Amino acid sequence: MRDLNSVMNFKKVGVMGIARSGIAAAKKLKNLGLSVFLSDSSPKEKFTNLNEILTLGDCEFGEHTEKLLTNDLIIVSPGIAQDTPLLRKAKSMGITLWSEIELGYRLTHSDTKIIAVTGSNGKSTTSRLIAHILKAYGKDTILGGNIGDAYCSFDIENKHDFIVLEISSFQLDLIDKFHPNVSVLLNITPDHLDRYPSFDDYARSKFRITKNLNNEDLLVYNEDCKITNKLLDGHIHSKDAVHFSCENLLSFGLVDNDQNKKDMDDMNLVEDIIYLDATIVKDCIYFYNEDDYRFEPVVSKIDQLPLKGPHNHANILAALLSIKNYLDFKNIFDVLMSFQPLEHRLELVSIHNGVEYYNDSKATNTDSVKYALQSFTKPVHLILGGSDKGEDFKVLKPYIKENIKKIYLIGETANKLEEIFKDINYEKFTDFESVIKATINNAQNGEVVLLSPACASFDWFKNFEHRGKEFKRIVTQLTASN
Repeated sequence: MRDLNSVMNFKKVGVMGIARSGIAAAKKLKNLGLSVFLSDSSPKEKFTNLNEILTLGDCEFGEHTEKLLTNDLIIVSPGIAQDTPLLRKAKSMGITLWSEIELGYRLTHSDTKIIAVTGSNGKSTTSRLIAHILKAYGKDTILGGNIGDAYCSFDIENKHDFIVLEISSFQLDLIDKFHPNVSVLLNITPDHLDRYPSFDDYARSKFRITKNLNNEDLLVYNEDCKITNKLLDGHIHSKDAVHFSCENLLSFGLVDNDQNKKDMDDMNLVEDIIYLDATIVKDCIYFYNEDDYRFEPVVSKIDQLPLKGPHNHANILAALLSIKNYLDFKNIFDVLMSFQPLEHRLELVSIHNGVEYYNDSKATNTDSVKYALQSFTKPVHLILGGSDKGEDFKVLKPYIKENIKKIYLIGETANKLEEIFKDINYEKFTDFESVIKATINNAQNGEVVLLSPACASFDWFKNFEHRGKEFKRIVTQLTASN
């Protein structure tokens, strides 16, 4: 294990929040022989796995009490804000606070390579794609963290080739020594402003993935993200930092290989683009070859891949760069073709009477909606709205004016959105089935119905998955009867 002794120095450990990561952490700690105390604000009756929880240690339900403060270490669920009075008091008392990610890192076999992915948008798709590629090339790979099962739920003490982790800002808030071999920082755009005092605070939280980089590590980041570049300036200790762009080379007029080889050679002499490590031109991914001082094609015909849209093409770039030192990418196009998009992320649900219905319920911020809209040239009927996270929806206006046929406003933010988009064809709704019925009645052959809400889902739904599943259920039911 990377740092077992530091974990064993704690004799009593509190686990604050008994969800999947809390339970996974408690099991690891109990197996190590440590005393565990579990605390959750939900009533005991909520837990269907209560018998399992009670075997892990002493428990309290219904509230977090100062019993937590009798522990040397507290593992804090990512769903719990750090500014709660109890955690502020814990900090003032010198009690160590870790996320489950920090605990998992210290218990991971030292020979296992860790690839960690964060970003405001695309981290689930990118993490899953990295794991998919590694497994396709025969690598023993675990995928976990903020996606699927918790980090500590796996046999991480044993050697694996790779562990791929999706990491949220909430998980990064309480890392200490967490130290991936490869860190991927996709983008930083406004999100979770209901949890952080400002966008700068949120951005710095994401940036914590670079906290412990050293000369042996690889950092992959997006050159097109301005806030990332600002934060990176003077703060990178990784010898090997690679950056990709989907924009910069286009401005220099780099053309495809099959058009004019001489132009490609000439472009590689432009000093301003030499520092880039990868980019996309037209429908081809290029990597920079330092030995030959030129860009070389890695994957062509990317428009044919199942992952559609410019945001997903950036995710592919990041995924390939993160594992470029471990694979030769032979047959990589076939591997990418075998990857299917995640549910609720520009997921094609149905084609009915020539109208395409897409479930993009995971688009819980404005940047995600921008990417979604850029993926379509057909007229779009956009379902927008949900619970408010404090974002400025005005940034969507330039994108919505381009190819939007009509906006369908729903949820808690409907009135707020109405004020912003009152000069555009829109309608407000008070229930989900009515809005989907309206899109079916209004959309015509060759058009798109897109659920891409730019908001969280907690006003009408349990979570974004629940919202997406309801959309799919209602669409399937209504189109079948029409």
